[in-house]
Amino acid sequence: MSSRSISPDLVAALKRLRLGGLLPTLVERFSLAEKEDTPYEDLLLMLLVDEISRRDSTASIRRADVAGLDPDMVLERWDKSAKVTYDRREVDPVWWTPTLSEKGVEKVPHVGEGNEAGQADAHAGIQG
Repeated sequence: MSSRSISPDLVAALKRLRLGGLLPTLVERFSLAEKEDTPYEDLLLMLLVDEISRRDSTASIRRADVAGLDPDMVLERWDKSAKVTYDRREVDPVWWTPTLSEKGVEKVPHVGEGNEAGQADAHAGIQG
């Protein structure tokens, strides 16, 4: 690690822009950019991508916590043999999106990770 330090003005500016989450890795990123002779635009992009990733991660964790979800309750661990019932009126709007296609309006499953808010809504409709 370099003996480089971050100026108080830069710290204040980042915090004012609500980018203080960049501070813990900033010195390391600056050193890496100097060593690899990274263009300024690439360095800025790298920093912003780090911040976007950090925010996405903390937002997902925060939403799951607010929803009261058990961290171990994930779809990958779903027990298909479990005898549960669910209220389709509550679960279907969360997991299916009406989508216009050549055949007309079709229901398409939501795709992607980080749908904790949708999982919380779905959990409300599931009863064991």
